[in-house]
Parts: sequence; C-alpha cells; structure tokens
Amino acid sequence: MTVAACASSGQAAANWLSGTQASAEYRDEARGLTLAPGWDWPADLDYPDKVDGDDIAYEKNTGRIDAGLYWYCSWALTYVEADTDADRTTALRQVLRLRETKYYQIGVATDNIPMFDAALDSAGDDDTKLRRLIGITCSDIKESKSNDDS
Repeated sequence: MTVAACASSGQAAANWLSGTQASAEYRDEARGLTLAPGWDWPADLDYPDKVDGDDIAYEKNTGRIDAGLYWYCSWALTYVEADTDADRTTALRQVLRLRETKYYQIGVATDNIPMFDAALDSAGDDDTKLRRLIGITCSDIKESKSNDDS
C-alpha cells in the first residue's frame, strides 16, 4: 500500500517525503526485518520523485509501512505454502509478530484492526481467518513474486 500525492515543487510539509526519502525509509526498515527463506527484498525498489514531470510526495512512513507489509507477506505466504509442520510453525511464529511492524501500527486502517486481531488471535487453533487475511493482504505481493520467479 503506497500512499502518494502530487505536490507543488515548493511543498515541504513535515508529513511528506520525496521518492528518494521514501526509498531510504524502506531500506532502513528492511535492514531490521528478516524475510522468509527463499525471499529477497525487491531489487528495483525506488519510489519515483516525479511522474510525468510533476513532483510526487509520499506520506511519511510509506517506506516503513511497505517494508513491513512485504516482510509480513513473505512469512504469511511461506506459512500457507509450507510443506512441513516445522516450517509452518516457524512461519506462524513470524506472522504473529505482525503487530510489531509499522504496517500494522500505522498502515492498517483503524476499522480493519479488529479483522487483523481476530485472524492473529485465532491462528494457533483455527487458521481460517488468517488464511483469508493473507489472501486479502498479500495477493499483489504473491503475484509480483510469482512473476519474479518465472
């Protein structure tokens, strides 16, 4: 989920970042997160500074939120696709750390927090809600990774 807005060239509000700054935020957040085995951070990650000649501004924390989402999806999709109980348990342990990420803390809309919490809280006993949540939140990343792997 990337939040971007067109900005006048003189816009310098504290809540907005350039593409270069948002990219730096992403990389900074990514340094503290370990992806699931077989996953790599996107090599071509760059938030553009301009689109069609117009400056682009990103909301502060966009890079951190996007990195947290990518990290979560790496473990969530590994959980769904795990071949062994041990791999599934390891992945689930990481998925349950979602609440520690900027993605969950700032990126998830307040109205959606109960859905996320219900899925995480029931995951150990019944993963139906978690699998549904993973399908909703990680479909674009799964598709993107599938294209990268082919």
